[in-house]
Amino acid sequence: MRRRWRIVVLGARFAGLTVMHWVRRLARAQEVSGVIVDSWPFMTYRPALVYAMTAPPTFVRHWRIDVPAAARRAHFEFLEDRAVAVDPQRQVVHLARHRPIAYDVLFLATGADPGWHAIEGLDVARGGLCEDYLARATAQTLRGWTGGAIVFAVGPLYGRFQDGVPLATADEFMLYEACLLFEGTLPPPVRQKTDIWLVTPAPVIGEALGPKGRQRLADIMRARRIRVVTHAVYRRVDPGGLQLSTGYLPAKAMVWVPPYLGSSLARASRLDDGAGWVPVNRYLQHPEWPRIYAVGDVTTHLPKLAHSAMVQARVAAHHWWAEATGRALPPPYHPEVLCLIDIGRGQGFFALSSTLYGEGRDQVYVGPLAQWAKRCFNRAYVWGRGSLMVMP
Repeated sequence: MRRRWRIVVLGARFAGLTVMHWVRRLARAQEVSGVIVDSWPFMTYRPALVYAMTAPPTFVRHWRIDVPAAARRAHFEFLEDRAVAVDPQRQVVHLARHRPIAYDVLFLATGADPGWHAIEGLDVARGGLCEDYLARATAQTLRGWTGGAIVFAVGPLYGRFQDGVPLATADEFMLYEACLLFEGTLPPPVRQKTDIWLVTPAPVIGEALGPKGRQRLADIMRARRIRVVTHAVYRRVDPGGLQLSTGYLPAKAMVWVPPYLGSSLARASRLDDGAGWVPVNRYLQHPEWPRIYAVGDVTTHLPKLAHSAMVQARVAAHHWWAEATGRALPPPYHPEVLCLIDIGRGQGFFALSSTLYGEGRDQVYVGPLAQWAKRCFNRAYVWGRGSLMVMP
């Protein structure tokens, strides 16, 4: 084994923090010199941003992770900067403000770029949940809600994907959670005056789930009187609603998960598949540059879920360590879809499925235990700064 490895992690969200913590667990401090790079000194725990539906705008303060503190705990250096290009031949990352940094192994965990302008008229002013400033604005918009039409919409997914997995969206689960939480908090007189719409380009809701999960989710939406529009083709968005290919849908408020466009960094570095997504092998290595691993939303794997990102990060970190130390290789990445959402009214929704990948697992549970598990995971992740006692 080499005496000291220079590890660079780009991105400090689920995938990046998980890589960093696994490297800390696997290697001694004297064996690794680590750097994690992100544009922000804190990581907003995005799964909790759905509570913009039920909480005042200040709630986001409780869902931030101090990334420099997490890096110190893992014996990593934190650089607050933005990567603008990767030179895989020279094994160097070019940054916007700091000098270029060299790496022995690079973990690319920057995520995908939101495509707010991919649909005519769509921008962050229309409402969303994917970042803390959007969640704050959404919480402010919905305070004192008295009735009217509200639309929860997810944008399409652009690009070609590994193994031909057929999905129209990258991740709808956050939108389902927000929609159901919002419905569950409305007093009956206000609920009677509120029309709730869920709009998706997918042919069904829960398209990444198995038949049991899709059916159970559809039953919940129907019981909650949430109107679902599938096969949506967006023509235009304006302040008063959205124009679909089938007609105009007026809205007093909107909450969006924007389209996913891949990574501009991957494109600029010519590490992508031609559509902005980074191709990887079974161990999350780039097929042309084995010193580069890609994990999380930036890869060609679908769907784009926090659980999937953490599993990919574990596989990639263990593969690097096995090759570095001459150990037996770990099991390769085996994708599954895990959905755990808080649907309000004292209930949670849990689904674990592999049918998207041609396998037979299709488990569903709806009840208070799922809500408790989701809320416990939320708190444990933030308290541990991304390092859990039991990592996925």
